[in-house]
Amino acid sequence: MSDYSMADISSLVKSIGAGTTALNSTSRKNNTELDMTDFLQLMIVQLQSQTLDNTMDTSEMMNQMVQMQMISAITNMTETNIMSYASSLVGKEVTIGIINGDKLEERVVTVTGTAMSDGQQIIFGTDEKGRTESYALNQIMAIGRLPELDEDGNVVNKPTEPVG
Repeated sequence: MSDYSMADISSLVKSIGAGTTALNSTSRKNNTELDMTDFLQLMIVQLQSQTLDNTMDTSEMMNQMVQMQMISAITNMTETNIMSYASSLVGKEVTIGIINGDKLEERVVTVTGTAMSDGQQIIFGTDEKGRTESYALNQIMAIGRLPELDEDGNVVNKPTEPVG
């Protein structure tokens, strides 16, 4: 038997407000994401709804907790990998694609730093004119310069062979 009593669970329920106030789902930034708090609130509702004839399966509860922790760990790992990738670009020249109406502008910049903005990883790049701007990672078209193309789409200046 657990050391927790029903008084402990009810104080937990009162502290997070589960069952007392409806959550306004439109107040969230992204309605498709659940976090650990949402998971715990669902579990508390399950615990409150159980009866003597229909008790919650503790092994199922543990499985759900492990799954939620795994999802959190994978999410954190992905964010770390993206941050590592962005930081590996510092000092390198990249080609950025910027859409202006129906045209694509290619801009070559030297990456000077990285940051997070609105939950997205961005890079700071300085172009040939000395302007520094921020760019999203999905704007990177190539690491280095893209070769120039003629009107027929043929490469004008082929990249030189790497030495070594």
